[in-house]
Amino acid sequence: MDKLIYIPDPHYGARPISRKDNYNRSILNKLEHAFKVARKNHCTVIIGGDLFDKPSISMLVFIELLMLFEKYSDVKMVILRGNHFHDGSPESSPLTMLGMFMRNVTLSDGRDYLDLPTTRLIFADNVTDPNTRDEFLSPELNNVLLTHHIIVKDPVIYKHYLIADLKTNADYVLIADYHPEQGIIQRGKTTFVSTGALARRKNTSHDVGRKPKFAYLSDKGVVLKEIPCETDVFIEKIIDDTPEVNVLENVKQMVELMDTSIMSENLFNALDIFAKTTKVDDDVIKFVKERLQNGT
Repeated sequence: MDKLIYIPDPHYGARPISRKDNYNRSILNKLEHAFKVARKNHCTVIIGGDLFDKPSISMLVFIELLMLFEKYSDVKMVILRGNHFHDGSPESSPLTMLGMFMRNVTLSDGRDYLDLPTTRLIFADNVTDPNTRDEFLSPELNNVLLTHHIIVKDPVIYKHYLIADLKTNADYVLIADYHPEQGIIQRGKTTFVSTGALARRKNTSHDVGRKPKFAYLSDKGVVLKEIPCETDVFIEKIIDDTPEVNVLENVKQMVELMDTSIMSENLFNALDIFAKTTKVDDDVIKFVKERLQNGT
């Protein structure tokens, strides 16, 4: 097993209103901490998607990141492309530029997998179903499925895959996109690794109370290591993670205010357009339309 350091979701380039400090400098410090460990222990660094927070980024902010990668140009790095609204597209994004500038950086773009001396990294980016990747399993190497999907032990409100149901025989599944830490979860011969995001962008109890971590994988297994974050300074008020909203009551009030002959038709058209441009399931749109029609 090659020695690996795994870091998901840095979201570099963000400007969180919940932070008082220099958020991007804090992210650079956390990355450098992991890079130092990688250099000392001869590890390959894996960044599990959403290295960037948005495709458009200040050139000065980008150059700071580029300088950090240049400083550790002796460390092999592999980066999975995350959500398109964060990492952008291969044709035009700061991630593409980073991959072009840095010879020690390998991007997942255009690849199904990447072989290291004793490990195969199998890519399942945000547009690739992680259930379909077993065809690339190596019979000789240790297989690591590198994903950028919400893969969770227990159901969440977002579109997700359950660990119990995921169709894979990989030795390890590295989880990103889902920012809370789930830890190390064993399912048969497969070890699921969820460190939580490197980024802490929101002033919620989930982010404020969580210590950023990276995963260290080797022949001895996997361990999670805390990353120093003493400089992270949040605004004082903690925002409730899950505010209670009476959705049905709100929908009922909307229906009462609508002119059913005109407004409802326009709203249904808007819902259809919304469904075509997002990943919302057809059943969800159908459910909302039925509730609007019934006023419930």
